[in-house]
Amino acid sequence: MRDQLSVAEAYRIARARLAGRPDLDADQVAAWLLRHLLGLDGTAFARRFVDPAPTVPRAAFFRLLRRLARGEPFAYVVGTAPFAGEELAVGPGVLVPRPETEGLVELVAAEPACAELRTALDLGTGSGAIAVLLARRCPTWTVTGIDQSPVAVLYARENARRLGVRLRVRIALASIEAYVPPAPADVLVANPPYVPEGAAVSPAARFEPPGALFAGPDGLAFYRLIAARLAAFVRPGGLVALEIGAGQAAAALALLRAAGVRELSVRPDFRGLDRYVFGRAP
Repeated sequence: MRDQLSVAEAYRIARARLAGRPDLDADQVAAWLLRHLLGLDGTAFARRFVDPAPTVPRAAFFRLLRRLARGEPFAYVVGTAPFAGEELAVGPGVLVPRPETEGLVELVAAEPACAELRTALDLGTGSGAIAVLLARRCPTWTVTGIDQSPVAVLYARENARRLGVRLRVRIALASIEAYVPPAPADVLVANPPYVPEGAAVSPAARFEPPGALFAGPDGLAFYRLIAARLAAFVRPGGLVALEIGAGQAAAALALLRAAGVRELSVRPDFRGLDRYVFGRAP
């Protein structure tokens, strides 16, 4: 048996095998898979696509293709996920960062007072996507990210190292309920779990840790925790910025308003859906 496949042959096999997954574009993911195996950018890959020489290692190709075909997230299979122009390390046990969360980072970094702030706290940091990218966007900030998952903490620390901000990003193993910061931060930011228990998720999301997705019968459990502990997490007048699920804006606003948060506003994501709640701590 040949231990190599031509790029064109491998592409045809991958596209046919992935056609059964309705949650992804088989053509696109087949190309991404081959680019990953070959270590090529898009232009270089296009040139190799017509090269008849066998260049794809058969064993590695079929090993990764089997994982994709059974539904695993592409990011788990290749070990990285794009986020806000960077590549973050991810894998089983940590949530794959979503494009919607990129919007939260950009909105927080674009706040007029960004240059005057010094500390931020990211609750439920997961892969560290928010904490690490905020440190990149705001070079005067020191950012703390907490997560109760040891796996997530390892990925977050690795991503802080990969992106060159480990001296300004502290990742702690702690739950939102139990974490006691040394001092309230200037900025509280979070993309907490917000999917209601029992709600349908994509096939790929079934491979992700349930604790990073689901949050009680209405999906609001973590917003209640955050609202109850605001005084410990963020200084008076500090910025509060949270990502929310579809249809949760009114409920999230009510919880934060009851906790004394002022200057509340809801902002849309790139699809025009209400996705972020901003306010000022009491």
